[in-house]
Amino acid sequence: MTYATFVQLCKELGLTPTMLRRVADEMAGKRTRAEPVRTTPESDAKALAALRRAGIDLQDI
Repeated sequence: MTYATFVQLCKELGLTPTMLRRVADEMAGKRTRAEPVRTTPESDAKALAALRRAGIDLQDI
């Protein structure tokens, strides 16, 4: 994925790059410390769908 594609994905989701990374890490079970950002099942589903559309499989992260 190019940086431009990543930025477009963030804009589509209404998330900052840091927020999107946190969502991906949380969904992949890789969060190791508490973060101030909270996600909802709906935001997780939206982010997961966008990551899949971008060709990102959380198994590969």
